[in-house]
Amino acid sequence: AMHRATMGQQIDDAVRSMLGRREGELKAHVDNAIQEVLARHDKQTRSLELWSQSHERLTSLLETCQEHCSSIVDRVNSLQRKIDDHDGSIENVNVAHGELARTLSGVNDQWEQSASLATRLDRLQRRVDEQNAAIEVCTATQRELKLASSRLESGASRAEAQQDDQQ
Repeated sequence: AMHRATMGQQIDDAVRSMLGRREGELKAHVDNAIQEVLARHDKQTRSLELWSQSHERLTSLLETCQEHCSSIVDRVNSLQRKIDDHDGSIENVNVAHGELARTLSGVNDQWEQSASLATRLDRLQRRVDEQNAAIEVCTATQRELKLASSRLESGASRAEAQQDDQQ
């Protein structure tokens, strides 16, 4: 019976020893698993912190980009207004150029008309000069005729007086 008790004790000791080893292995395995989970958790926490910092930097960059874009849009709008003003100025210059071209055409027409009128005026002046010369000739001839007429009248009066004297 003692042998049985010793054997029972040995079996109990062997079972306890085996269970103790198993418990130690399980505990070590659980501890390792917990350490791995904690390490992953720490790693994920660091990744989340890095992601959060990156997100903040990206948000700041996005705001800066939006400000730059807004500034660029303002400059583009300003340039567009200047281009529109410039186009309006060019259109005004083109309109003025067209008006100037029409005016110059009119001046050229008037110049040609003036040249034609000057030629006519020269011809008329020559005619007037010729007529004035003819008038001077006529006036001189008229004077001579009046003088001759007076002489004739005076000669006729003398002749009548002589005839009266002879009678």
